[in-house]
Amino acid sequence: MGKDHNSIGWVHCCCLFPTDGVNVLADSLLIRSDDVCLLRISAGNGEGPSPCPELRELSVITSSPLVEFEETIGNFKSSAARLASEVTRTQRQTVLLTGDVLEGGVTRAAFCLLVDGFRVFIVSDWCSTAEPQFRADFETRLRNCGAIIVSSRQVINEMAAQCQDSDLRFSLSQLI
Repeated sequence: MGKDHNSIGWVHCCCLFPTDGVNVLADSLLIRSDDVCLLRISAGNGEGPSPCPELRELSVITSSPLVEFEETIGNFKSSAARLASEVTRTQRQTVLLTGDVLEGGVTRAAFCLLVDGFRVFIVSDWCSTAEPQFRADFETRLRNCGAIIVSSRQVINEMAAQCQDSDLRFSLSQLI
């Protein structure tokens, strides 16, 4: 963590199998609620991140920290440093990332977090895009920078599978 955002550093790689526009990992995703930071990002239009009630509900159920972050337009380096600081403060190594993708904020955030050594999962169905043709471009850019694209169903099923608490498992299953 704390690497210079001008250097590429290392990129998280794993074996992915595409199905229905979502990546499926060869092994378990290993997403545990006690090691997850939920991140909702927007690209600095002054309106803040658009609401994602499912993400907020997941935060409440799992007690996972929720960071809502707005980029600073025109100052990517400053935004990258602030983002890394916000996520580092949560003391979690895995980031579930959602946000408004048309302005590129999700792609930039994923890259910054990967460079800093975080495991980054993009929850594709909780990301907003205006047009379906943008989704393929968005997912290609994210895969190229090393992020793993998953569906909310995959995330919730994996968190439930990793959970020892039966009440928490039941609450997670109600989100699907």
